[in-house]
Amino acid sequence: MDFIAVDFETATERYDSACSVGIAAVAHLEVVETFYSLIKPPDSVFTRTTTLVHGIRAQDVVNAPSFDELFPVIAKYFQMGVPIAAHNAVFDMSVLKNALKSEVIDFDYFDSITVARGYIGGSKSLKNCAGALSIPLDNHHNAAADAVTCAKVVIEILKMAGCAGIGEYLAQNKHVRLNRFSELCADKTYHFAQRKPRYQRFPNVRPADIVPQTDDADESHPLFGKSIVFTGELSVDRAIAMQNAVNVGAVIKSTVSKNTDYLVVGKQDIKLVGNTGISTKEEKAYKLINSGLSTLCVIRENEFLSLIAGKKDDE
Repeated sequence: MDFIAVDFETATERYDSACSVGIAAVAHLEVVETFYSLIKPPDSVFTRTTTLVHGIRAQDVVNAPSFDELFPVIAKYFQMGVPIAAHNAVFDMSVLKNALKSEVIDFDYFDSITVARGYIGGSKSLKNCAGALSIPLDNHHNAAADAVTCAKVVIEILKMAGCAGIGEYLAQNKHVRLNRFSELCADKTYHFAQRKPRYQRFPNVRPADIVPQTDDADESHPLFGKSIVFTGELSVDRAIAMQNAVNVGAVIKSTVSKNTDYLVVGKQDIKLVGNTGISTKEEKAYKLINSGLSTLCVIRENEFLSLIAGKKDDE
């Protein structure tokens, strides 16, 4: 197997109320195995909101196995040593984490939303991704249909990228992060109507307000004349980081373009960027890189500090 796609549906807005699971196993860029089962949630309680989404009612799961009864059947999919994929993975992984009681499992997982970034414009919802790639999605929110569609979205993007498998793709696309299941700190509840807060975390520092404190910058410095954009929270004040860059001859910009040389990435706030952990600046940067329109480098703060110190990329 190359990777496994997983989708859960829940009976309520509690992560520990799994009511169905769909699984799609992928090998050689094809879905080669699927699995689906209803699950009887602990209290057999369903909310109207969730039932309107997936259509599953309490009477539908009367004879379904509990998660504890089902897990021995599906455990093999999480023990194959291949990555697990899910669309908005933090949701499905949180459902799994809350459903597990005494079982101890661990594996790498990735979010197919981040795979879609740079290849699919607009919303990265599963429905929109499927439509953009001409993948039929006739039974949305059926866990089996969604798992298969998630798998096919990843498969089509692997083909577009010219990759024979997910391992090759991950090696070439560092923005798609492999997460460790054991490191997930899952919440207990979620809200369908939740929206990303629209607030500004960082002080509004305008690049135009940052002027060099010296007029004799070294033209041989690795950042001299380079266009730099910042995203995320740094260990130092962003204005200080900007000032340090300008002092060695760099040019600070507020937006990413094909002329950007470096995007410096700090710690992202999930409240701002969502569960994928990728900002819009990062998304645009990777899109430009993947399209071949730019040779910009996405770097972390430690790499930026090394460059400020005068060390070249290959040192």
